[in-house]
Amino acid sequence: MGDKLRVGDRLQGKVTEIRNFGLFVDLGDSLEGMVHVSEISHQRVQHPSEKVSVGDAIEVEVIKVDVEKAQIGLSMRRLESDPWADFARELEVGKTMSGLVSRIEQFGAFVTLAPSIEGLLHVSGISAEQRLDHPSDLLEIGQDIEVVIEKIDLDKRRIGLLTPAVAEKRKPVEITVEEGQLIKGPVTRVERFGVFIEVQLDGGGADLPQDRVRGQNLPL
Repeated sequence: MGDKLRVGDRLQGKVTEIRNFGLFVDLGDSLEGMVHVSEISHQRVQHPSEKVSVGDAIEVEVIKVDVEKAQIGLSMRRLESDPWADFARELEVGKTMSGLVSRIEQFGAFVTLAPSIEGLLHVSGISAEQRLDHPSDLLEIGQDIEVVIEKIDLDKRRIGLLTPAVAEKRKPVEITVEEGQLIKGPVTRVERFGVFIEVQLDGGGADLPQDRVRGQNLPL
């Protein structure tokens, strides 16, 4: 068997048997391999019969050859283009999209961005105004929402999302002042280690900590 087949070989075969966990394929020359249900398609498959029937001719790739156990592992999925990867490569962090809430868990909500492609909207990224105990406090399954792409992890196949309100709130403040520059502003907070003053910057105000203050005179 090891002399006839190598990992990476692409072969034609015929489906001989279908089980819950996968399907068996006749490769000819008295060789039979198995396609696990997870290797049938990039899309989620509940049962192999959703994609193939006994007697179908299919193309497979050899992904495992175990001579001692006389087992041949096959894949149909690896011969297909990967719609998730194709979609994710076109995304950009910061892009706003529409999606459909498909699942809700304690830690967040899954949002369908395209067929069979979901992103995770973490519970902390849903509201900019309040802390939620559960995503269902504001969201429900089937709801259309706008989301902003926060991060993309191609290796782990994960897309992180935020609502536009949270994304706006988390935008970093652009600091335009320079060391040694004279600035003025109202005191917003006094701490043992110094004071905070509000400085008007482009896009709004920001509290900047002043250097440690000694004595009673505050150089504002």
